[in-house]
Amino acid sequence: MDMDSTLIGIEVIDELAARTAWELRSGHHPAAMTGEMDYDQSLRERVACSRARRARPLRAGREPSLTEGAETLLRVLQRLGYRTAVISGGFSVAAEALQKRLGIDAWSNTLEIEGGV
Repeated sequence: MDMDSTLIGIEVIDELAARTAWELRSGHHPAAMTGEMDYDQSLRERVACSRARRARPLRAGREPSLTEGAETLLRVLQRLGYRTAVISGGFSVAAEALQKRLGIDAWSNTLEIEGGV
C-alpha cells in the first residue's frame, strides 16, 4: 500500500520541507494527487528543489497518525498470512518506523545522497 496520505495522514516530503526549509514549488503535490500532473514528475521536481541543500542526518519526528482503520487492516491481513509492504517516495526513516510499529514486512525506495546533497 501507499504510505503517504494513505497509511499515514501526512505527506513525508511536506514534513521534511517544513523541517529543512526546502522551497517547494506550490501546487505540484495537489496537482499530482488529483491527476492533473504525473506523480513521478511532481516527486522529481519536489526532490530537485532539495538538491542545493546539504544532507543532514534525518531523524523521525513525531509519529505520524495512521489513517482510520489502517492498523486493523494490517493486523487482519497479517493474521490471514499476507505479507505487507509500503511504497513511499523514498522516506525510509518513516517507513522503518512504521515497520517497527505495525509489523510491516517491507518498504520500497530510499532517497539517495550524492555529493553530500
